[in-house]
Amino acid sequence: MGTRWCAADSSGSARAIADVLELNGLNPNGESGITRIGLDRLCALLIKAGSAEALDLPGIKGDRLPVFPGGVAIMSAIFEELGIERMTYADGALRLGVL
Repeated sequence: MGTRWCAADSSGSARAIADVLELNGLNPNGESGITRIGLDRLCALLIKAGSAEALDLPGIKGDRLPVFPGGVAIMSAIFEELGIERMTYADGALRLGVL
């Protein structure tokens, strides 16, 4: 059996992404945190909407709208490059976030 890793992130973007995925049922089987499937679904919705402003999903705060698509793109790339399937969000007081 291969090595299993636990991934956690404490950035504001990670929290925003996790909130949107959970509030809108985008993760499979009601999972919490960020999942690869949830991210793929969110990316598809963002592309279809054309912008975060047009997305109109519960959980995206107005002050986060300008950076939300960039955060989703970076998180998707991290999941792809590191082979992550699921990431938890950790409430923390780190200024710039940690992956």
